[in-house]
Amino acid sequence: MDFIKTSITKPVTITVGVFLLIMFGLISLDNLPYRLTPNVVQPEISVKTVWGGATPYEIERDIINKQEEQLKSTPGLIKYASTSSDNLGEITLTFKIGTDMNKALLEVSNKLNQVDNYPENVSRPTISSSGANASPVIWMGFITDFGNENDIDTYKSYIENEVKEHIERVEGVASLFEGGGTEEELQVRVNQERLAAYGLTIDQIANIIRSENQDISAGTVDIDRRTYRVRTTSAFKSIEDLKNLVIIGNGETEVKLKELATVVKGYKKKYVKILQMSQGMSEPQ
Repeated sequence: MDFIKTSITKPVTITVGVFLLIMFGLISLDNLPYRLTPNVVQPEISVKTVWGGATPYEIERDIINKQEEQLKSTPGLIKYASTSSDNLGEITLTFKIGTDMNKALLEVSNKLNQVDNYPENVSRPTISSSGANASPVIWMGFITDFGNENDIDTYKSYIENEVKEHIERVEGVASLFEGGGTEEELQVRVNQERLAAYGLTIDQIANIIRSENQDISAGTVDIDRRTYRVRTTSAFKSIEDLKNLVIIGNGETEVKLKELATVVKGYKKKYVKILQMSQGMSEPQ
């Protein structure tokens, strides 16, 4: 077919064809998905430190400032931001694109080990590879199956010990936050009349339980050519151990906790159980 000859003899047909070609081309171009710049998430590491009963000012003065002094020289760090609230201090570290996060986590851990003189009752800082502002990608809620009369709030320990670890192993999961539920605890319900009869107070009972419920290292002993480590094991292993705790023992009288109080297994205040997962950051190719 002679295209030039056809164009001369049938100009209207050729013109209509050209217009149709341009029109469908524009329509296709408008509906064609395209991306000029990819979505790039800068690697972030979050450091959280819990200090029960502390105010935001105390958190910033005694924890955050000390941590920032060490962390600001971390290799690859672009910027860092901190947040201080009641009982909690948090620092978010932002690194360059392409930073080896395994190496960065190790660097951050080493820097935090250089921080000393923490106040008493401060928990060890926890490090996660997701920033404080990372949005959760999955929310999970748990309910009991039909016919199960147990309260879902009592399954907190089961979820932490049996479910959480499997979800954390899923590829791409950077962190897992769980909220709600009730933790198991041993409740000591004292008898006020019996306490008064022995001249004891609730604070005294609490202090005795606290001091006895711990394992203490007593050093080492050299016997012949061997060295033995000596350690006292006094931490309670069962409810019966707590019940048989001697509160008063002077050689003549021995009063155990079960004679002054009732020890039962219970749960803390109830909350709604929620699991929140944040998406893990992958290294740019």
